[in-house]
Amino acid sequence: MATKGVFSEIQQREMQVSPFNARKGLTGGMLYTRQEYCAVLAGGVLLVGEGPVIVADGEPLLTLTPGTNGHVRFSVNLRDENDALVALIQDNEWISGDATVWDMESDHQKLVVRSSANRVALNLNMKGEPAHLRAKFWHSGYMVDLRGIGIRVNGVNAGQHLSEGLAFAGMALDLDTEIPRVQLTPQLKNGFLVSEHNPLERLKKTVEAWRRLKSEEPSRGTRT
Repeated sequence: MATKGVFSEIQQREMQVSPFNARKGLTGGMLYTRQEYCAVLAGGVLLVGEGPVIVADGEPLLTLTPGTNGHVRFSVNLRDENDALVALIQDNEWISGDATVWDMESDHQKLVVRSSANRVALNLNMKGEPAHLRAKFWHSGYMVDLRGIGIRVNGVNAGQHLSEGLAFAGMALDLDTEIPRVQLTPQLKNGFLVSEHNPLERLKKTVEAWRRLKSEEPSRGTRT
């Protein structure tokens, strides 16, 4: 285990100059999963893919990318209802945020960010397959709520296509606050919707769909 228990203010600030991972020899990252893919179950909706998972006005709020040997690199931009920065985590490292107000609890397969009033803003549990995410993301007065059934924006269900029991391969939740509008946009050229009652079969089919998408995608370094 990396560590269990809440990081102190001094520890959190020290992370900025002496990363926890490096001190413990965990160069691959704090978060670890046996999955060979990036997947989260958020609001009962399964999202499988790599890159930004939740985007608001072009700004990634949650990003999952694969590391080596099963590690998952996790980046998050958490703000409060006043749009003030709560926590900025990039590739599993706490970059900035007010450590006097917010605490982070972490081990190899779990990350919890909570306020001093014990209000949980984010809970990512990667001990099972898929990883489970409960969180609320604020952006420009809008709250994307992933704590219940379905994905909700300002208390309203984001749409039937984002209801519990569905799965998406290679798709990101995209919030446009100017319109306003919530939609799913492909991480690659295309994406897949998977509807399957059985959770294990749903996961299997969605991962297979993601792998097909990746195999069909031209090299990102190649220009035509």
